[in-house]
Amino acid sequence: YPPPLIPPRGEVNAADAFDIGSFDEDDVKGIKNSPSLLVMENITGVEEIQHKGFNCIKISINGRDPQILRAETETEFQEWLKEIKQSFQQAQVMMKAGAKIMSTGHRYVTQYSKEENGPVPSHGPSSP
Repeated sequence: YPPPLIPPRGEVNAADAFDIGSFDEDDVKGIKNSPSLLVMENITGVEEIQHKGFNCIKISINGRDPQILRAETETEFQEWLKEIKQSFQQAQVMMKAGAKIMSTGHRYVTQYSKEENGPVPSHGPSSP
């Protein structure tokens, strides 16, 4: 769907559902995460580096060798770097929020949870 990406009711919110695939298909049922899959909790850093004369993205992973990503174009490289860094930062914020929720038992609102869940109602006096 062209921007502003408003899909029909019940359909995945993506520019093209084929870009992300269908996870209701029989060929993906029963697939489980394996230890070899990369999860955000294991990423310890994301940085821009030069590797063999190319601009690359280095993803440092807890307990594993770092991964080096090389894009074919500068535009692709900049987009990857932006998206990976944003995802890493969001994961760090959410993991800290999760730890705070577990330790205090209170709801902890972050910028990302506000965006996803909408505004949080105020418990203070209302003003006209």
